[in-house]
Amino acid sequence: GDLSSDVCSSDLLNIRAGAYKADLDFSGVPITNLEIADGASEAKVLFASPNPVRMQTFKYTTGASNVEIKGLSNANIDIFTFLGGAGSAILDFSGNLMGNMSVEISSGVGTIRIRVPEGTHCVLHTQGELVDIDNDGWGKDGKLYETPGEGYTIDIVVNMSVGSLQLELD
Repeated sequence: GDLSSDVCSSDLLNIRAGAYKADLDFSGVPITNLEIADGASEAKVLFASPNPVRMQTFKYTTGASNVEIKGLSNANIDIFTFLGGAGSAILDFSGNLMGNMSVEISSGVGTIRIRVPEGTHCVLHTQGELVDIDNDGWGKDGKLYETPGEGYTIDIVVNMSVGSLQLELD
């Protein structure tokens, strides 16, 4: 049999850093819980191929950083939490969605860009005092935004006090 998944799997992968620049590639790595906390960073996180196990939680906490997380559907996440400060973030949900995903995003004065591939069902609820919502192709009903799609659903709650939220459909 294949022992690599047993050798490489991690119950909790915890990355803590201050000011740094990094490209983190977790493509195909079996991770069940992931926590990343940083200060003023330039970080790119990539899931180019599917996580072979279900990730229970992925929590990303950042200060004044520029963060790009790509391939979030490939990460095979149950609950994804993103806590941002004054920076900018691109949260790209491309990949193969293998189950429903619950997403909580809290941000201070930053810019959050949420990118969902066409055909992926996503429901987004906004809370807080959002200054600016730039909506490209999502349906809107009050504080609820939605993309049409079949299969599993990405359910996102965004709580921003001041800042910019950009919704994109790829």
